Amino acid sequence: MSFSENSKPGPICVRLYDDKYKPLSSFVYNLPERMEAAGKQPLILKITPNGGVPGETITILGKNFQNNMDHMFIQIISEDQDDYEYGDKELVTVQPFYLSPPDEKQIQELKFTIPQEATSSYKFYEKIIGKSVRMKLLSNYRPSTTEQLVILKPYWKWIGGGFTIIVTMLFIGAIAVLLKKFNFTHEILLDSRTNSYSLANFQSFAWTIVFLGSYFYVAISSGIILNTSELPDFNFSLIALMGISYGGLLTSSYLDKRKTEVTFYKDKPEFKDLISDPNGGIDLSRLQLLGFTLISIIVYIFYLFKANVLNGLPGIPETLHTMLLTSQGGYLGNKAIELKNNTPATIADTPKEEKPVEEKKEV
Repeated sequence: MSFSENSKPGPICVRLYDDKYKPLSSFVYNLPERMEAAGKQPLILKITPNGGVPGETITILGKNFQNNMDHMFIQIISEDQDDYEYGDKELVTVQPFYLSPPDEKQIQELKFTIPQEATSSYKFYEKIIGKSVRMKLLSNYRPSTTEQLVILKPYWKWIGGGFTIIVTMLFIGAIAVLLKKFNFTHEILLDSRTNSYSLANFQSFAWTIVFLGSYFYVAISSGIILNTSELPDFNFSLIALMGISYGGLLTSSYLDKRKTEVTFYKDKPEFKDLISDPNGGIDLSRLQLLGFTLISIIVYIFYLFKANVLNGLPGIPETLHTMLLTSQGGYLGNKAIELKNNTPATIADTPKEEKPVEEKKEV
């Protein structure tokens, strides 16, 4: 059941039938005058996200949504609509499943599910970047403005992810061209004082590539697929994680520069340097930090691909921040202990050499 702009105001009879068109119930509904109570038409402020696959939830923020969902409908307008044709050519109508009460600013939140009937056919390019349809909210017969909604294919994330990998590789390739070195990561990870790979450098470089790739992913999905002109926000939890990573890098570099002498210098750097101490043994603080870093990156990429990035980048839980911060503290604390053991003792700290007491000879 749906009402359009062509429906006349006044009492109408609404009948409910079963699948065999047998009448089950009927009631009288009074359609109000369209221009009654001017200024009370529903006003859509924001749609998040303004695209998705059939079955996903769309949230609408706005005003004047009233408080009765039985009198609210989301109307998907047919793509064959003539711009000069009076009224809307309805494709499908769906009812919302959630409506919040007005807040202190009289803003309400409405949620509905994209129906399977929203798209009947796709053109070739629409299978890649999605199909744009028009939608309108009818609240107590009063229509809102017409908004755009992009209906995507279920595999759109693979397309966005593929473009992201290509753009990220081009970015890394551009750095290699500027440095005129194909394997420039060797120099990024290398600690020139000891000729070994640095765990702090590896952690910062790994998170940098992940952050750049994830932002490319959101930007490509929002800019190309949804055709939006707004830059996507960068999650504050990711900024905090970047601060932990680069804070550890700066502190580690400071502690290394405090060393008065180099305790070891390797002939050839190896990846086992990331978890080994100067003597070649396994350093548990390094192993823990490396393990938590790799696990966090894998989990973040998994949830980044699983989540709907049209809503923005997924956040990092506070417990994960605490875990990485604790591992970073253990790693830096161990380096501080190595610095203390490596610092030569001062004159004041040097114990005085005791001389044996000479025995007096008896006369």
